[in-house]
Amino acid sequence: TARGRGRLIVLVLSGSAVDLAALEADDRIGAIVWCGYPGQAGGAAISDALFGRTNSFGRLPMTWYDASFTRAARLDDYAMRPNASRGYPGRTHRFYTGRPTYGFGHGLRYTTFGHELVVEATPEAGAGDAPEAAAAVVRAAAWNTG
Repeated sequence: TARGRGRLIVLVLSGSAVDLAALEADDRIGAIVWCGYPGQAGGAAISDALFGRTNSFGRLPMTWYDASFTRAARLDDYAMRPNASRGYPGRTHRFYTGRPTYGFGHGLRYTTFGHELVVEATPEAGAGDAPEAAAAVVRAAAWNTG
């Protein structure tokens, strides 16, 4: 058992989603960090992030479903869209109709961002009634301000 001063950080190394409900319910746990496949230098990178030497935290690249999903979605059923007649909830962040444990893109960041979006109409814009005649140039920029 850990006898430190503060709450535990649980490090999860897995290739996909796992059930973390018991960890979330435990008041002794202050954070859960999922690392996927961190590679050869993963230990050093994780240590640097946890001790504040870098700010390399990111977002989940997939949706984590709750335990009921495993009963509603068979492992050999790859349908994406939900089907209410057979109680199928759908898959991925696009089609899943249930409440995910962690949604696609879930995670923390320790900085702020600025952004700018500029839309400029081109001479062809509005020429004719056909939608394909409409045109615009869109410029987008994002930057770290923190």
